[in-house]
Amino acid sequence: MDGAYGIATDQIRTLAHRCHELDVQFDRLFVEGSVRSYSDRTYQTYNHLLATSLLNLAISIHVALNAEPEYVRRDGALGASAALDIGGLPGNGSFSVKDLCDRVIQADDIFKPVEPETGHAGCRVIGSFRRQQWELGLGVQGLTDYVLTWLDEIDRRRGQ
Repeated sequence: MDGAYGIATDQIRTLAHRCHELDVQFDRLFVEGSVRSYSDRTYQTYNHLLATSLLNLAISIHVALNAEPEYVRRDGALGASAALDIGGLPGNGSFSVKDLCDRVIQADDIFKPVEPETGHAGCRVIGSFRRQQWELGLGVQGLTDYVLTWLDEIDRRRGQ
């Protein structure tokens, strides 16, 4: 548990599960058509729920796990399935957990586009840095899979 705010790994794990399930359900709802003729409002509500869930996850990780060595590591452990620089981001296209948390926290817009021909499309995270627009393709399942595995490692190290 983090000393300042008392955020336990199980709370972060719950947030990661929530983001993962929202991502998985997207295709069932909007691509495969279980919601017939959905309205723009239904789609906007989904995106709001996904964005706020990702924001809660990013803030919780930032607050509770920023002292962990993996937080800033850019060794490719997240993999290409978690993030893709679509344009304008500083750096070489390799991301740490901190980088992704920062992007989610600083984003102006987070949404998942309906792409029927793609299936399992990533969500888009859009913002600006020093007046330059950037865009990140975020694989929510890739990120949450990594976070859940990372939390298990942290708990093992801490003897929990």
